[in-house]
Amino acid sequence: LPLSAAGGATPKVYCGLGAPDLAEILSHLRRRLPSSPLYAVGWSMGGCILVRHMAEAGEGCELRAAMAVSPALDVSAVQRYWQGTPVGRLYGLAIGFKLWLYFLSHRRELAGGPVSVWRAFLGVFRGYEDEVFAPLWGLSGHEEYWRRCSVGEELVRRVARPLLVVHARDDPVVPVWSLPLAAMASNPHIVTAITRHGGHIGYTAGATPLLGAWTDRVLVHYLRAILAREEEREGREQGEMRGSGCRRLPTLCEHSKL
Repeated sequence: LPLSAAGGATPKVYCGLGAPDLAEILSHLRRRLPSSPLYAVGWSMGGCILVRHMAEAGEGCELRAAMAVSPALDVSAVQRYWQGTPVGRLYGLAIGFKLWLYFLSHRRELAGGPVSVWRAFLGVFRGYEDEVFAPLWGLSGHEEYWRRCSVGEELVRRVARPLLVVHARDDPVVPVWSLPLAAMASNPHIVTAITRHGGHIGYTAGATPLLGAWTDRVLVHYLRAILAREEEREGREQGEMRGSGCRRLPTLCEHSKL
């Protein structure tokens, strides 16, 4: 998918400015599947893009519910944290190199644009925000890029669909203190689960990653709870509930050790 909705017809590479493209995808799915419920899961920067889209769409969001795992909501705080820690600097280099390989795989589509392959390589060491993302989107530099990607308190309060945010206290990439936790807690549509362990989108379910992710089970449980709540609401509206025979909505903590 060419990331074009965020900045006209010029081909773009993946980055944190993809919320308009997500809106395009969901609109397309809604046209193709008008009666089907839509759900989404975002991981790390994908979680930031997802939450930003939900906030910008508000009541018009096409999603019935969503889940964000280890979302980098405050991109500026995360980047400054990386610059100040050995783990962060190492992770930044690793991400930068992967982005350069990604850039190489799309060099034909990006030929003739403002960013050359050599400049993209320099971005591994100088920062992709200044060397690649800002020129492609016509931004002034990394500060503007960080600001336009981030989801702050004001945007978080505008989320109007059920959203589960899962984050670990030992996340070495996106520190938990960078999340707008107070604003998230004040929004009745957001449930925040802060776990003791899990790293950055780790959450393996056992001794080996081959056993699957704990967050997969949490997602299934969360969606079942959402569906159960909607069924109960529809039943009450239609007057079909039988006295006190309502099912109690299961809570997240019943099936997960946080």
